[in-house]
Amino acid sequence: MIASINSYSLIHLAAACTHLALLATRTQNVRGTAATITRQTGGDLQRTTRTTENELTLRVDEILQRKQDLQRAIEAVFQETGNMLNHKDVLQQELQAKTLPLEIAHECAEYRARRFGIDNVDDYVDRQLAEVGRYMPRRHGSAMHGTLVTGFLKRLHTVTHARNVIITRRCTHTNTLHK
Repeated sequence: MIASINSYSLIHLAAACTHLALLATRTQNVRGTAATITRQTGGDLQRTTRTTENELTLRVDEILQRKQDLQRAIEAVFQETGNMLNHKDVLQQELQAKTLPLEIAHECAEYRARRFGIDNVDDYVDRQLAEVGRYMPRRHGSAMHGTLVTGFLKRLHTVTHARNVIITRRCTHTNTLHK
């Protein structure tokens, strides 16, 4: 009976050893396969990381270039708006300066028109006053003068509003970039 127990134990022991050897071989195969997959995955990951970094670097450079282009365009628009506002100021000053001489010229023309008889003179001054009367509106408050000034003021308002919008957006954009 002892011999049968020993042979039975030996058979179980041999079967267990065989089973353990198979498990060890399978474990080594799994470890080898895992190491191979890890190397392949690591290589793929590094290639993908490099490619992504290169693409992101190119995209960042492109965005920075566009940003610089937009900043130059904004500066140009801002400068042009400033030039237009300066020109507007000059035109307003010139308009103010011409108001009084125009009124005086119209008043003189009216006085000359009221003359009769021997006082009615047709000279160089009279012809110049008539010339001014043809090209200029009759009175400062006339419809033609009012239309010109109103149109000018509307354009002036539009330019001033555009400049203020540009300044506001520029300040907002600058504050956003520095955060």
